[in-house]
Amino acid sequence: MKNLLTWTEKRWLKDLASGDEAAFNKIYDHHWEQLFFSAYKRIGSKAIAEELVQDIFLDLWTKRKKIKIKTSLHSYLAGAMKNKILDYIRHEKVKEKYILSITYLNYEEENKALAHLYSNDLEEQIKTAESYLPPRCYTIYQLSRKHHFSNREIADQLNISTKTVENQITKALRTLRMHLGKVSIFLLLAFTGM
Repeated sequence: MKNLLTWTEKRWLKDLASGDEAAFNKIYDHHWEQLFFSAYKRIGSKAIAEELVQDIFLDLWTKRKKIKIKTSLHSYLAGAMKNKILDYIRHEKVKEKYILSITYLNYEEENKALAHLYSNDLEEQIKTAESYLPPRCYTIYQLSRKHHFSNREIADQLNISTKTVENQITKALRTLRMHLGKVSIFLLLAFTGM
C-alpha cells in the first residue's frame, strides 16, 4: 500500500533518525531508481536527474531527526522530488533571463563602443579631408557647417558676395566628398545605424 507507512518503512525511518547508515542505504537502494526516472523524464538530463536525487537523499539524511512522514515513504520522496524539479525549472528560467539580460547589455555596450569608434574614425577622416581645403574655403565651410551661419551672414562678415559664399561651400563639399570617398559612406551608414 503506497498511502501509508509500512512496518518496514517505519523501521527504516526510526533507524535513520538515530543515524543508522544501513537504514539510509536501504531507503536509497529501494527508492533512488524511481526518483531518478521521475526527474529524468521531466528534465531530460541524466546528470541533473542524478544531482536532484542526490539532493533529495542529502536532505533526507540532514533532516533525519526532524522528519515526520504521515503517508508512505514513496509519497514523501516523490513529493520532495516534485519540489526539487520545480525549483530547478524556476532556477533555470531565472538563469535564462539573467543570461539574456547580460547578453543584451553586452550587445548594447558593444554597439556604443563601436559607434564611438566609428564616430572618432569619421571625425579624423573629416579633419584630414578638411586640411585639403584652401584657407578661405575652409573658413567659409566652418562658418556654414560648424557655426551654422547663413550665407548672407557669412557674406556680410567676410565682406564678399553671397554667390562667392555659395561657390566656396560647393567647392568645400566637393573636396570633402572626393577625399572621404566610399569609406565615409560606410562610416556614415554604420554610425547612423542605417
